[in-house]
Amino acid sequence: MHWMILSLIFFPFLSLAKELNVTLHDLAISPGFPEDFEGYDGYGPKKGTSLLIRTTLPKDVLAIDADRSRLLSVVDDKGFNLLQAGLLAAKKEDSPSYGPKVNQFQSKRLFVHKKTKDILIGVHVLATPSPGARSFLLKGELAGVTQGQKKGEFKVAGIPFKSDQTFQVGQTPVTLETITRLTYNTKKETKVSFVTSFLPTKAVLMVQGKGTMFMGGGAIKKTSKGFDLEFKKDLPEGDLELHFEGYEPKFIMLQFEKIVSLGIASLPLAH
Repeated sequence: MHWMILSLIFFPFLSLAKELNVTLHDLAISPGFPEDFEGYDGYGPKKGTSLLIRTTLPKDVLAIDADRSRLLSVVDDKGFNLLQAGLLAAKKEDSPSYGPKVNQFQSKRLFVHKKTKDILIGVHVLATPSPGARSFLLKGELAGVTQGQKKGEFKVAGIPFKSDQTFQVGQTPVTLETITRLTYNTKKETKVSFVTSFLPTKAVLMVQGKGTMFMGGGAIKKTSKGFDLEFKKDLPEGDLELHFEGYEPKFIMLQFEKIVSLGIASLPLAH
């Protein structure tokens, strides 16, 4: 109790974890193809356990930051830890994309239904339950993105107007991921996509090119990764200056536990 009081005094940004109720939406267990399987080219189904869980987020949570979310444990009723086995399998595969994850959409933020606050979370580990196991206990925590109390004004200048540029808006990293130029009949448009947890309410973009200049506000469209700015013009090449109004995100940890019943069909599966 004393530690909690001191933490809140010295770290006022600390959010106490909340418990989430989750339900199972889908479960798939794949033994994978053996390496000596005839005709196997290495691109077939990977061995592992995948499931979708559904939950309803608190009203103040706007999105889930998948990079900050994590699995804590996946242990079957025989005591076998699928999570640790998945970590070992990921090292053997030598690819981080095969590691344990709480991220269905492979993006910075997971989609949240705006009206109902429902969300589907994908979970995958590279291990299958023990032979004879009838259930496993899934534990994890989601990093919920909440809106900060103060709206800030931010200016960032001197950014090359091209893809894969990362900069800071306040304390929040923002990546200019892609610039898409489109032509509809004779009308030209430019879409600038950003990956971030920053929550903009207004954005003005200025491009200073050779002998040309553009300055204007773009239509803000939120995406699963961050947001897009859409302009009804073909923007010039050059250096970029951005003016933002918005909220730097705050995070709250949402913990969940779920006993998942395997059923008869999964009993013969081995590690």
